[in-house]
Amino acid sequence: MKAFEGFPKGLPIVFAVTIAVYLAAFHWIEHTRSRKGPWTVEFGLDERGRPALTVSQAGLGIDGVRIVFVEETATNAVVSSKLSFGEPRNVPFELPFGECFFQDLTFLPGTVTLRPFQGHEVELLPRVLLVNRREFPWKSGAMIEVYQTNRIPHLLGSERGR
Repeated sequence: MKAFEGFPKGLPIVFAVTIAVYLAAFHWIEHTRSRKGPWTVEFGLDERGRPALTVSQAGLGIDGVRIVFVEETATNAVVSSKLSFGEPRNVPFELPFGECFFQDLTFLPGTVTLRPFQGHEVELLPRVLLVNRREFPWKSGAMIEVYQTNRIPHLLGSERGR
């Protein structure tokens, strides 16, 4: 076997160890990336017919945080629908009311930013909930009422040019 005379005998072992380390690191990163799971947002109407978002995230222990848009009306007939933000999509994309205009789902639950109505912005972060750039601590079962007077002024101006 003159073809393998200069071939280092330890090279197959180094190759096997390299493959094993790569596979272990890949599976560890994938597990870390997805272990907490995605944000789940239910779009619907509250008991008084006002548009509402209900946010849950099982991995963080967040359940049933409700954001009610008191003075807004859903333009189309909103039937309760639930979306899970676990797979990246091209943004912006339409929602039952409004749009999702930013998402970073590299490590779940990640960051998801919604624009449910003109001038309103809801940002889901693991650390805190932002509604119209105002911070709210995550508290399961909480209800946040949002009024038109709380709109973000610069969003109103940028929307007019569309």
